[in-house]
Amino acid sequence: MGRVDVVFDAVGGEVLDRSAAVLRPGGTLVTIAHPPTLRPEDGRAVYFIVEPNRDHLVQVVRICREGDCAPWWGRPSAR
Repeated sequence: MGRVDVVFDAVGGEVLDRSAAVLRPGGTLVTIAHPPTLRPEDGRAVYFIVEPNRDHLVQVVRICREGDCAPWWGRPSAR
């Protein structure tokens, strides 16, 4: 798997712990689940608390559907 610049975690637990390993040097791990227990190598981890806001989530979905961002979900196919 390629290394990425940013991981945004909303799950926590084992997923959050594994996420640190996929960052490139200097990458950033952002989580809203709970404070990270592992720090990325040569990178940083950021934890912040968010308030649920339906209107904001609807805006994010709209932006993604219109093609103004390209979210990546799951695992990339083998190349």
